[in-house]
Amino acid sequence: MLALALLGCGDPTSDTTDTTDTVVTAVPGVAPPGLSAEEVLAGNVDASRVSDDEWTLEGAVSIELDGTSGTVDGEGATVTDGLLTITAGGTYVLTGSFVGQVRVGAPEDALVTLVLAGVTVQGGSAPALRVDTADDVLLQLQAGTTSLLADSATSWDPGAPNATVYAACDLTVAGEGALEVVASGGDAITSEDDLVVRGGVLTVTAADDCLRGKDALVVAGGDLDLSCDGDGLHADDEDDGRGWVLVEGGTLTIDAGDDGIDAASDVLLTGGTTVLAAADDGVHAEEALVIEDGELSVTASTEGLEGFYVAVTAGTVDVRASDDGVNGAGGATQDPMGDGGQEVWLMGGRLVIDADGDGLDSNGSLVIAGGDTVVWGPTQSMNGALDANAGIAVDGGTLLAVGSAGMPEAPESGSEQPWIAATLTSMVAVGAAVEIAEEGGATVASFTAEKRFQTLVYSSDAVVAGASYVVRVDGSDVVTVAEGTAFAGGGPGGGPGGGRP
Repeated sequence: MLALALLGCGDPTSDTTDTTDTVVTAVPGVAPPGLSAEEVLAGNVDASRVSDDEWTLEGAVSIELDGTSGTVDGEGATVTDGLLTITAGGTYVLTGSFVGQVRVGAPEDALVTLVLAGVTVQGGSAPALRVDTADDVLLQLQAGTTSLLADSATSWDPGAPNATVYAACDLTVAGEGALEVVASGGDAITSEDDLVVRGGVLTVTAADDCLRGKDALVVAGGDLDLSCDGDGLHADDEDDGRGWVLVEGGTLTIDAGDDGIDAASDVLLTGGTTVLAAADDGVHAEEALVIEDGELSVTASTEGLEGFYVAVTAGTVDVRASDDGVNGAGGATQDPMGDGGQEVWLMGGRLVIDADGDGLDSNGSLVIAGGDTVVWGPTQSMNGALDANAGIAVDGGTLLAVGSAGMPEAPESGSEQPWIAATLTSMVAVGAAVEIAEEGGATVASFTAEKRFQTLVYSSDAVVAGASYVVRVDGSDVVTVAEGTAFAGGGPGGGPGGGRP
């Protein structure tokens, strides 16, 4: 059990946050109070999305575009000198090739559905698609077609929104067709309210962010290939209950020059398959980062996963980071040695980390209570495989954490599940066969070293309290340690873990 200030008591970035210390029992596979995806979403403003039963092709207006002109068959739209203007709600089917801009100025309560049926729009130095007014806009990608929306400018017209697809209202992308968006001068797709992707094949290239939903960004389906100099997925409204990102389905491939996924408040992964490479953070949340299902692979990053609260309850997560793999950080309290109130909870699923900095790092507490966690930690001495200012509790699951001997940290003695910590006499080479066995007894774990290491922490339900364990490398006994003793035996070891917060 652990006394912690639970989520839901205020904004962690504020130094006036009201927190209440509460004793929490960690249950494997169950999110800690306040950190399930359902609870986090309940504390946010709902995202608006257009469903399939809200629109129809019956009575749709057909628009055939050609150069800077076009033919409109129906009411509510006009084409003049490179400007297609839509002024009424309804469904509009766009085909052909157009040089200019599609601009929507519909009533504030209108739903406008744009069926992209193999249309190409080259927008020049302004958005290819600009929505000034409407309630909701749906981009429906017609099956069997590929559409293109692009700009060709590295700078924008004064006063023009800096996105190839820009909506001042809620925007939904759906369908079974394909859409390519090319943004040479700014964001690719931006909604000033909510942006929801329900389907389609999206190929996006952007000079800044690929997908931006200011209030909220939801990926519920589709096949997304995103490449940008900014963030792959981005939500930036700092008002309470806004600025969050949810991935609940779909397949995403992200190559980002900044963060792969970035939110001013929360990031929630409850499904889908995401593979991303980022120059900065793989996934960054100013408040809660919750992984409840799905597959996430961070193939390159500086910080892999970062949030004030980080909770992994299920799913499969692989992280490669040049600095910290998982980092509980941020908030108003920035004391590098004190407890800032940050919380990292590993409750289930499988998490594999390859980090050059700290493997698992929290400026507050770290609790491991379920799932399988493997940390290939730093080979240099200035970081550790495990690092938590307020202590490390191992209460369940399986943990293997290896790293350098410069700054090792072991779990605290009050952990509910037994553990061992060992400092070896020298660095173990890549490819070495490592075995952990009860002294005079059976093997409890074995693995092949994927990185060089000199310290090891291991915990599982096979470790017996009070027993002694032998660490063997390539068949030779290297060190014998007693359960619950921090880095006994061998070279320079760390001291025992700190007391619980």
